[in-house]
Amino acid sequence: GQTLVSEQTPEVFVPGRGSSRWNLAQWLPGFVDVNWSHRFGPPSVDLVVATWMDGHGRELGQAFHFNPTLMIAFNGEPELTADAMQLDANRVKVSLSTRGAAFAVHFDVQGWTPLDDHFHMAPDSNKVVTFEGSGHWYGCVKALNSRLARPIPLTANNHAE
Repeated sequence: GQTLVSEQTPEVFVPGRGSSRWNLAQWLPGFVDVNWSHRFGPPSVDLVVATWMDGHGRELGQAFHFNPTLMIAFNGEPELTADAMQLDANRVKVSLSTRGAAFAVHFDVQGWTPLDDHFHMAPDSNKVVTFEGSGHWYGCVKALNSRLARPIPLTANNHAE
């Protein structure tokens, strides 16, 4: 869950309200048994992440492909870290980062609701999640493939965005 095997950035076009289909193999160098259908030795990849971006480089969405039975391949901590910053009386911004792949990342923060929860994070990635709520901030974040819940410390309360 931490070694990049290949990275490709093909430019594709999909018309408004349209759809398209592509073969992942055409973008990879050489033969890679991505879904381990041929069973030639151990799986060649643990995780495939597809990121959809607009023409300005903004992320529109991500899709993850992994075999849940291979989850044990991610046997180390993903090294998920988090910190929070108060935006105003009812909003807190949480910045996450992870060294390894983090699966089903979820939060436990009493009195606060995340605008995104139970998502995956690719290795060496960052994500910002806004919370809405009230009350004393105390919470933690955990990934399905991590051993421990990580606290989310609240940094200086400067009410700035």
